[in-house]
Amino acid sequence: MSDPFSTAIRRYMPWSEYRALKANLSHGSLIGRADISRAETDARLATLRNAEEQWGFVYLGERQWLERRLEQNSAITYGEWVRDVLEDTVFYGYSYEVNFYLGGHWKGYTENLSLFWLPPELPFDNTEFVWVCVTISGDEAGICNLNLCHLFDILHDLSYYLNKFYNGHRERMSFGEIWVLNGYQWGMCTATDYGHLPYDFCGQTRIPFSESTAWLTPNVTAIAESIDANGAFDQMPILADALEEAGCDDGDVLDHFRHERRHTQRCLILDRLLGKK
Repeated sequence: MSDPFSTAIRRYMPWSEYRALKANLSHGSLIGRADISRAETDARLATLRNAEEQWGFVYLGERQWLERRLEQNSAITYGEWVRDVLEDTVFYGYSYEVNFYLGGHWKGYTENLSLFWLPPELPFDNTEFVWVCVTISGDEAGICNLNLCHLFDILHDLSYYLNKFYNGHRERMSFGEIWVLNGYQWGMCTATDYGHLPYDFCGQTRIPFSESTAWLTPNVTAIAESIDANGAFDQMPILADALEEAGCDDGDVLDHFRHERRHTQRCLILDRLLGKK
């Protein structure tokens, strides 16, 4: 199977240009279609091949998926193709786990991602890609197909998300975890010289936090100050419970504190909760 993440075809471009091309190429996509005629396939392949030749832009893996359908005279769905790609190219195994906060989910560990996402235009000398853990929601029957496709989208766009990260940060960075818990939001935990930082992209970089002084009850403040003073980041779920009891309805904040993400030295959201700059 050819590599859908190959930088031999994909030309790196600024984030805004990439997003514009992606939005444009999404029109007319056959992904998700059940019945696809040969004429529609040929027309779409021509459009996608032209985009690759003219701009070095690859729209997800749609071209390779359609080519496989033709070559094998198969009705394989895009989701099935994505599953095969991730199993053959990125992951070396999944394991099913049950977590009190996340419920049932699957974890996969990647091969060396540096083979895929190191375009020379970006300053990746200080970036480590090895052995990233990916958490995907699902149940005992298997991983949610929608989330697998969403994960493929994230991995395919990873170089461009990283460029957004590098717009404001130049310190050494490595990955901790990428998680896709539903079909609409996702996050990536990045480790820098200053500790683990959460980045929930959803189309743009942001630190998920909406302050409200009403949340800062004496109990919340005491727990937050204790975690900060003692580096007791294993107590983060307790802080999430206290925040929720105080009226916090920011799902991003609660999700961040309740996830099994390893913090070291500092946490930006905790800093902001305590009024630190």
